[in-house]
Amino acid sequence: MPTLTHHTLEHTPLTTIHRAFVDAFSEYEVKIEMPIEKLAEMLTTRSFSPAWSLGAFDGEAMAGFILLGARQMAGETVVYDVATGVTRAYQQQGLGDRLLKDLLARLPAWGVDSFVLEVLEHNTAAQKLYRRNGFEISRKFNCYQKSFDAPQAEQIPSSSRGAEDLRALDLPAYLSFAPSWQNALESVQNNPGQYHLEIIREGGEVHAYGIVHKQRGDVMQLGVAPACRSTAEVAGMIARLRAHTLSERLVFLNVEAGSALDRDLLALGFENTVNQYEMVYQVA
Repeated sequence: MPTLTHHTLEHTPLTTIHRAFVDAFSEYEVKIEMPIEKLAEMLTTRSFSPAWSLGAFDGEAMAGFILLGARQMAGETVVYDVATGVTRAYQQQGLGDRLLKDLLARLPAWGVDSFVLEVLEHNTAAQKLYRRNGFEISRKFNCYQKSFDAPQAEQIPSSSRGAEDLRALDLPAYLSFAPSWQNALESVQNNPGQYHLEIIREGGEVHAYGIVHKQRGDVMQLGVAPACRSTAEVAGMIARLRAHTLSERLVFLNVEAGSALDRDLLALGFENTVNQYEMVYQVA
């Protein structure tokens, strides 16, 4: 095996990261289509930090990577695994484990308090790797999608007035679980032009809100006021979100298992496509 060097990615071009990403995930369990523009959007949305991300290099070629996002959350510095991958030529050689150990060793000096990631339910090898390195499962996420006859964009009038509406709401009271990293409000704020915010009001009171990607149909959040919470209210918001995306399907990623939204989506005929675990590493 060639000698590889590890270093952070402040000076690594996006084209190099993209080339390695496409190679590493070319045979992944979940099919990933990732043109460079989509990768750039994903990195921005998830608060990518090149200075805290790590790559393994064979000369100029990237053999493996851990791409981290970084945020301040409840007074703590938290990092998130946007993507970890090893290119095909270097797989099955323990490179992922070595990269992870190197990264974890750097976190205390960077002032990181915790490290969050997600791993597919059936990827037991990755789960064992993370457990060996001190990660613990914090919760389970289910992912859903539902296709519709045709794009419904702009057929239902919007009742949204913009992001100021959300700042006035007690969002945790509307949500049946805390959003995952990629669905957090900060993710939306990192790329606001990509999303539509929809709010349902009756008698001046906000009954429900939803946030959807205008092109892909990814539903970032869907919240209902406690007094109004019902499957029918969720169905009404879903109809409105359909009106503001060009996608023929709506996708709900990382719905906490057993939550009210989890039960509602099943009741409304959404397909459970894949499940995964959220895992957390607490930095000593």
